Amino acid sequence: MSQGMFRALTFFIQLTFACMSNYSLCVLFDDIGEGLDYDRARDFISIFIKKVNNSNMQFLMTTNDRNVMNKIPLKYWTVIDRKKDESIFYNYNNSKDIFEDFRYTGLNNFDFLATDFYKKGFSDTLNDEVDTEIGD
Repeated sequence: MSQGMFRALTFFIQLTFACMSNYSLCVLFDDIGEGLDYDRARDFISIFIKKVNNSNMQFLMTTNDRNVMNKIPLKYWTVIDRKKDESIFYNYNNSKDIFEDFRYTGLNNFDFLATDFYKKGFSDTLNDEVDTEIGD
């Protein structure tokens, strides 16, 4: 068994125990897909989303893996943007229109982050293009 599979199995056992015990807890998982191939990471994430949605747990995961980002529905995302001495949080609750509009782009979830769509949405992007064409 690979190190990634061992880590996933260990976490799965702990998560199952916490769900069966009906614990209320916050879980932070750094780089959730590390050490797993694409199919296993995808299945692993699907299982966790289902288990956590039906539990008293808050589940936070971090990643820089494009495949993991594409697997997690945007409604579960929180993007943190740093500006000098403050952190700005973008999520489905405070930017619902932008998050829902992104599905019309045809792009994958990774592009939501890579293109800064979470900040601009369609409105600012269209205004920028119009300003450029007019020469403003």
